[in-house]
Amino acid sequence: MNLKKNVKNFKFLFEKNKSKNMFFICLNFQKKNLFEIKNLKMKKIIILYFLIFYVFFAHSQECQKKFKKILGNKNLSESVIFSIYQDKMGFLWIGTQNGLCKYDGYNFTFYKTYKKKENSISGNSIICIFEDSENKMWVGTENNGLNYFDRKKEKFYHFKKNENKKNNISSNSILSIKEDNNGIIWIGTRNGLNSFNKHQKKFSKLTNIKAKSIRDIFIDEEENFWLATEKGLIFLNKEKNLKKNYNSTEDTTSISNNIVNKIFPINEEKLLITTNIGFNIFNKKTEKFERHYYDFNNYRDSIKSEIVDVIKDLYGNFWLASFGGGLIKWNIEKNYKEVFNFQPNKNNVISKNHISSLFLDKSGLIWIGTYGDGLSKLEIEETKFQKTEHLKEEKNSLISNEVYAIFQDHEDNIWYGTEKGISIFYEKDKRYININTKNNKNLKDNSIYSFLLDDEKNIIVATASGLNKIKFKNGIAEIENLEIDEEAYFLFQDNKKNIWIAGNGLSIFDKKNQKLKFFEDNEILSQQINYIFQSKNEDIFVATEKGLLVFDKNQEIKDLNIISEINKKFQNAIYCIYEDKNKDGISDNVIYGIIEDDENNLWISTNNGISIIKYSNRKNEIHFKNFNTKNGLHTKSFNIGAFYKNKNGLVFFGSNKGVLFFNPKNIKINNFIPPVFITDFELFFEKVEISDNEETPLNEHINYTNNLVLNHKQNNILFRFSALSFYNNEKNQFAYKMEGIDEDWIYVKNKREASYRPLGHGTYKFLLKASNSDGIWNEKGTYIDIFVSPPWYLRTCAINRTNRRSYGAKT
Repeated sequence: MNLKKNVKNFKFLFEKNKSKNMFFICLNFQKKNLFEIKNLKMKKIIILYFLIFYVFFAHSQECQKKFKKILGNKNLSESVIFSIYQDKMGFLWIGTQNGLCKYDGYNFTFYKTYKKKENSISGNSIICIFEDSENKMWVGTENNGLNYFDRKKEKFYHFKKNENKKNNISSNSILSIKEDNNGIIWIGTRNGLNSFNKHQKKFSKLTNIKAKSIRDIFIDEEENFWLATEKGLIFLNKEKNLKKNYNSTEDTTSISNNIVNKIFPINEEKLLITTNIGFNIFNKKTEKFERHYYDFNNYRDSIKSEIVDVIKDLYGNFWLASFGGGLIKWNIEKNYKEVFNFQPNKNNVISKNHISSLFLDKSGLIWIGTYGDGLSKLEIEETKFQKTEHLKEEKNSLISNEVYAIFQDHEDNIWYGTEKGISIFYEKDKRYININTKNNKNLKDNSIYSFLLDDEKNIIVATASGLNKIKFKNGIAEIENLEIDEEAYFLFQDNKKNIWIAGNGLSIFDKKNQKLKFFEDNEILSQQINYIFQSKNEDIFVATEKGLLVFDKNQEIKDLNIISEINKKFQNAIYCIYEDKNKDGISDNVIYGIIEDDENNLWISTNNGISIIKYSNRKNEIHFKNFNTKNGLHTKSFNIGAFYKNKNGLVFFGSNKGVLFFNPKNIKINNFIPPVFITDFELFFEKVEISDNEETPLNEHINYTNNLVLNHKQNNILFRFSALSFYNNEKNQFAYKMEGIDEDWIYVKNKREASYRPLGHGTYKFLLKASNSDGIWNEKGTYIDIFVSPPWYLRTCAINRTNRRSYGAKT
């Protein structure tokens, strides 16, 4: 029977032996077959030995860059994005041409001007957004002044220019907002720079600069001010005295253009200055500018060189927004540039070449605002997974894509066992050597299931028709035909150098006495043997289609209750065994194989991709992440037994589409702990609005609410919630519990609501937690205390009862 081709309708289960920290992967097979073990005979053949050199897989890594459109014409009447900002809570705020927008990763809340609503925002064209050190949010508009937004009450308070009043703002067009170390708010307008004392509510205009439009403000570590204006770059010292105005001249070491848009620090000595014609590196010591343009040298391409914004990502790359030329990624140290343009009828590309704003959020995601096509986010994944495969037109490739076994020999060459023979790869010449029954008649079969390196550096090969041995002498390879002529699935050498041979039955070659020992068939051993493992205490675990056997160090079968229980419980094949080195261990459903990497993480191959189980330093905490074709895998289904870790720490998984290999150290997990918030509250399926006169249970936004007091009729409630991790946020997970009703946490995957009806009178606590897309949980989460008052006829008893309780508040 060909195990690899005839396995059907299988189901894997993963069970832990808690006393031994041992894991068993179980598998149901539909077909079974028995074979006899025949006597050993030996034949020899000499073939020319091919030179094999040290092998090391060097990966070329690419990046998958996915532009995902979030906000556009379907969401807004206008899709012009002027500004993007993330507040300290984690919510994203988008300033558009048609109002202010709040984004929680799933839903948008819009704030627009309403003439009949006194505390609505003063104007719809939102140029800039800023949150100060007191968590107050400021919103600058075009032609409609400055707004302070009270997010608890959801009210806007306006500051506008008034010629009849003193100490008011100098212009209603707000271009930039910053705060200094003294808590003073600085506002750049189209009529100069203003300071604002929040406590005195007084504005003061700085009169010693000639420039009108203050497009950006940068305050350095020495509290000096750098201003981006229409008249060049302006430098003010700590006392706000004008020290220098840098203008564009014919000198190529001057700034490239006088219309300056953004100022971004590179380091203590250098600033990155973007202008309407190019971007500049400014050295503060030498006061020299190094000019750059869209294609780094072409001054004539001035339209695409209008750079309106800049950010720096977590990897040290600068991203520049070209108003007409798309998005530019620039690595200053390597002087490397990559441009992303709009491409019609193509997915995962930038939506428009006119970029108007950029923002890097707390988790490292890049947000892109366009002029006319809304908001997008850029998710960057380095393609860490590599593959080797059979190419029809290429002789120097894997002999077959159906890979059953992977092995590294004593000279670090990689051997692949396939359905069509053996492929050996060595790195020096980037060359495969392929062996099959056509070019070597002593190879018993082309279906290769297992390899084993013995003490004499000979390679034992398990095939569908028995065993071969390959040994090398002075550049010559000798293939010996071992007369075990039935299918062998797995080879294993124990710590006494005995070789265990597993097929449909079990035998051991005693190396010391040069004898072959056969085990008598029993209910378990008469079945196909899939895997053999030796634990630290020298016990040998044998996994078969009918369950598990354990042999002691004297090769006697042990009678273990735990093994009996496992076999009775599953009544199916155990395929893979792993001894957990961590105290607490894990329990999970696993399919094909387990490999422990050099950092003690477990890698698992399945029929739907691969997974990593990562142990945290904190007790009892395990993180899971799944990888599939969306993460760069070339296939999602892998083969039984085709898993291996080589001496360099690379992990290999075989499939029917070749071999996947990667360095686990290069696979990163998103460790960003997502802030979690209750975002909406409903009574009887209607959203509860904020009221100042107790008309509703909310006197401030549900985000800030600590306690809810409801009457007995308000007993049909619903909470909606969000986890503010925006990377693959559709995979964020949630769990909640209502103390007083639920005994345990209710895990709802990515469902973002919880309802309770009817809710009886009494005290409750609603608890909420969430994870990011990689399963990193915010265990602290959030909560809200709820008191439902009793009806009038029970009120006296209820009051007496609650007086005897401790009704806690948030701490």
